Amino acid sequence: MDRSWITQSRLSSAYLRGVEEFLDISFERVGKDGSIYCPCTDCGNCIKKTRSEVRDDLVCNKFIQSYTTWFYHWEKVPSSSQQTDVHTTHDDINANKNNDMHGVLHKGFGVPTERREETNGENDQHQRVSNEELDKFYRLLEDANQELYLGCKKFSKLSYVVKLYLVKTKYNWSDKSFTDLLKVIKDGLPDGETLPKTFNETKKMIGDLGLKYDKIHACPSDCMLYWKEHSNDEMCYNCGKSRLQRLFMSSKTTSSMRWHAEERIKDGLMRHPADSPAWDSFDKRYLTFSSDPRNVRLALATDGFNPFNTMSVAHSTWPPLIEELKELWVDGVETYDASRNEMFRMHAALFWTLSDFPGYAMVSGWSTKGYLACPTCNKGSCFHFLDHSKKLCYDGHRCFLEKDHKYRRCKSTFDGTEKSVHTMNEDRKREDRTRPPHNWRKKSIFFQLPYWKYNLLLHNLDVMHIEKNICDNILHTLMNDQKGKDGLKTRLDLQDMGVRLLLHPQERGSNKFYLPPASFTLSSLEKSTLCRVLKNVKVPDGYAFNISRCVKLKERTISGLKSHDCHILMQQLLAIAIRRILPKNVCSVLVELSNFYRELCSKTFRPEDLIN
Repeated sequence: MDRSWITQSRLSSAYLRGVEEFLDISFERVGKDGSIYCPCTDCGNCIKKTRSEVRDDLVCNKFIQSYTTWFYHWEKVPSSSQQTDVHTTHDDINANKNNDMHGVLHKGFGVPTERREETNGENDQHQRVSNEELDKFYRLLEDANQELYLGCKKFSKLSYVVKLYLVKTKYNWSDKSFTDLLKVIKDGLPDGETLPKTFNETKKMIGDLGLKYDKIHACPSDCMLYWKEHSNDEMCYNCGKSRLQRLFMSSKTTSSMRWHAEERIKDGLMRHPADSPAWDSFDKRYLTFSSDPRNVRLALATDGFNPFNTMSVAHSTWPPLIEELKELWVDGVETYDASRNEMFRMHAALFWTLSDFPGYAMVSGWSTKGYLACPTCNKGSCFHFLDHSKKLCYDGHRCFLEKDHKYRRCKSTFDGTEKSVHTMNEDRKREDRTRPPHNWRKKSIFFQLPYWKYNLLLHNLDVMHIEKNICDNILHTLMNDQKGKDGLKTRLDLQDMGVRLLLHPQERGSNKFYLPPASFTLSSLEKSTLCRVLKNVKVPDGYAFNISRCVKLKERTISGLKSHDCHILMQQLLAIAIRRILPKNVCSVLVELSNFYRELCSKTFRPEDLIN
């Protein structure tokens, strides 16, 4: 059947005759149930419709110009490795859940679009990019429809290659071993020549799916990156160590990029980062960026990442991440929007970072150690050096409590002084001469981004990470084990500070001390009760992990808790488990702390609650 009518005007007689002829053959061969897959640019061979509906769509939306082999309708998919064609219908492929590559392709590429006809330079580039993506889509679609061998219903050529590549990545096979495996498989399959011959051919096929990555080698001592002009170097020019391969991978998001602008509830409550003042401030400053809701705001979760100009004193090459962020901000990248059936230029900006407190020091450049560890208090930090524990204690945060809070004037329980903003300012004036001028150690490379210094919020602390540390410390202190914070050194520091007289150590003999039991220290019977409660607790399926696995009744210990275990324990279970075990004054503090974390992690809250 002649296909030249596909490229002609939808109003021409040749196009209308071609549509009718296409419909006659399609419904005669594969549309006996009264419907076929609609090949218009809007449906993209994904939706079955009746003859009249398909005709209307083809006249209104036009026929997909790249769809020249009609394998969704009656034609067979050509195979270069066989004398006869292999034919697998759309329903046969999608019926096998192990071979659901159509869904992957349509999600990755979206519904194919018609070829554009603009002639100016910018639209020519747009057309070239769009056509390349369409060519990849239909080439991969043919591989997804081609059986691995004649009669194979479990795997197609594409799904089998993807499966092999997944196993290679999971077990870290070398490229050479993967090529050798392909040779063995090809020799064992009756139609094995349809598979890629080498790892590079497999990598190209996987890359067309949008799963590309760039390899960047790094010195084992983090002296340098083998990047740009150093990409072909064989050894580190700083320490002389041989080249080591490191892998940096970036993933593509497939979630809706317009939800925050079109579907978000805007009632003054905070449910999403888009409800924050930082988001609003950024949108007002950069109107061009915020005008398209599909532009992406990125967050960087840091774990050992070095965000500074120098990886070491001797090396000053920028990390590739910053250069890519600049390109995403200035130039953007061509991206396909399947919901709107169009290509658009997507821009991205690094909005903030997320880390624990030590990681905060790395990404911000402000040291979280020493006299000025608190980035909020700065020179107003209140600290106390503990001579016996050999560490700094930051004990002035009571000044941020409400004026009528019971702990504001509770001198004997804390450091022997009444804390207020006024007293802290006086302490700061007296100690300014001995303090360093600031706690900045480095300038973060993020300031090379043109918008970074204007962001209202640069760094966020990982609440669950901090919550786990606090939960572990509380449990170890209650159980009075070796990891607890209530030891001899702590008691000697309390004695030097002159607070909590009942807990001061009592010297008995040469270098022997008796530590009076604290009100928060559990006895053996109380430990057994706490462990038994946590061992027998039952929660709805999916609500939490199996916390009971971390509880040892015989040893009366709790260990091996994961972050989510501590999250549930801190906010829900601990307050229940200690109610009839610890004194009321101890329980009230832990319950109040539990409520604080529960409110902090709530899905919805008012902005004024953060200020209070």
